[in-house]
Amino acid sequence: MRAHKVETTFSENGILNLRALPFAKGDRVEVIILKQKHESRKGHKRTIGEYSGKIKISDDFCEPLPDEFWLDGGKP
Repeated sequence: MRAHKVETTFSENGILNLRALPFAKGDRVEVIILKQKHESRKGHKRTIGEYSGKIKISDDFCEPLPDEFWLDGGKP
């Protein structure tokens, strides 16, 4: 199965336009419609320092993880 994501808005008359999809005539497809909770941030320009102070990376971020991490603490 191949997925193709399209973000669009219903027209005033409730018609959803699905033209220019990468499928051929006769292809079987499954359509799932999800309503977005918030407006899309398309077109939002990021600015330098926008997230400054909002993200903390541990001082030991680049250190190897202990064996317990990979071995699930030695639990069977």
